[in-house]
Amino acid sequence: MSDGLVKATTYHLSDDDIKVTFSMVNPADLELVYEDIQGERQFSGQSIDLQVCHHGLMVIVVLEEVPDLYSITLSFAVPAANRPTDARSIPVKTFAVRTMSRTSIAGPDTVEGQLQIYETYVLQGNAW
Repeated sequence: MSDGLVKATTYHLSDDDIKVTFSMVNPADLELVYEDIQGERQFSGQSIDLQVCHHGLMVIVVLEEVPDLYSITLSFAVPAANRPTDARSIPVKTFAVRTMSRTSIAGPDTVEGQLQIYETYVLQGNAW
């Protein structure tokens, strides 16, 4: 990394419906706070799944799980970002996908219709 730049490790992101705060200051101690109309939920450690793909770093958490019926996950892309050392934060823009995966006690092959239902969000905010 060039002199005068610091890798961003904390992200505050939102749109009209959701807010996400994600911190990876210490990779062994990840923290995520998710807020929507139903309230705030906090995640840390192994409840946060990180996957590197061609989009960059994807962060995935399980928001809700009803056995033999459905699960809801949130996935969002964390853009790599470098801020100048003399700036407190920099603006960032990314996306999130909230996925409801439908299933049944007999497995997903017995569920009629679409098995995954997606809601997409354009998130904006700051990183530092």
